Amino acid sequence: MAKLRPVLKLAERLSFRISDHWFVASPGFRDRLVQRLGRPEKFSLLYNTADTRVFSPCPERPFDRIESGARLFYHGTMAERFGVDVAIQALAELRKTIPGSTLDAYGPCDADYRRRLDQLIADLALKDCVRLHEPVSLERIRRVLDNADLGIVPYQRDDFMELAFSTKMFEYAASGLPIVASRLRPALLVFDDSCVAYATPGNPVSFARHAAALCLAPDRRRKMAENAFKAHESVSGDVMAARYRAVIRGLASGRRGEIADEAGRADAAEGAMPR
Repeated sequence: MAKLRPVLKLAERLSFRISDHWFVASPGFRDRLVQRLGRPEKFSLLYNTADTRVFSPCPERPFDRIESGARLFYHGTMAERFGVDVAIQALAELRKTIPGSTLDAYGPCDADYRRRLDQLIADLALKDCVRLHEPVSLERIRRVLDNADLGIVPYQRDDFMELAFSTKMFEYAASGLPIVASRLRPALLVFDDSCVAYATPGNPVSFARHAAALCLAPDRRRKMAENAFKAHESVSGDVMAARYRAVIRGLASGRRGEIADEAGRADAAEGAMPR
């Protein structure tokens, strides 16, 4: 990979030179690219956010005190950097406080990591409590997460994950599902502590403690879900689509100044989001 780095950097500079505009999926990506390439007006932030045609609050979701049988939910790629192993270990800890709790995880998983997860499940005697499912459609995800109590986003902390944003967090927020997530900078730029229960990345005990606290405090759980839903509205798919169309219209008409103004307004709006 080191030998390819100069080639990749050259390709990046050339593509930047010949392109009209770049869309980036997180503020971290934008900041890193501006550091390398300059010209901040050439970038627009488009979060890969939830499709509200699919994800919306479940009106029947109960917000009762959960003393047993909490249902944890994860969907998306299962890989080490996404911390599914942390979620499994957290479940083992959570069951000490909230017995009978379960975890359902949906998504693709490479064979080596799947073997590690299966072994971890066996070692922790969680075979009947953790269910690892194959990928399914977003529509199916939407239906099954209606039966969940908490959405888990157990991302590990590394250079990349401190730049990337979790699409699943947007989808949980849009669905009104309370969230326990790793405390990482990208998430905090949209969802503050009134929206999400943030745990220490890579720490199963921290995840279990926050999950148990939400289970035992239904009013807090409901309020956090409501706050996350409101925060998501400011970056919803409809908002991102409108931003995209505005940039494309500016490019098509040659009004580059308007594109820069649009980027400035988007940055100002982002600055006003809850921290």
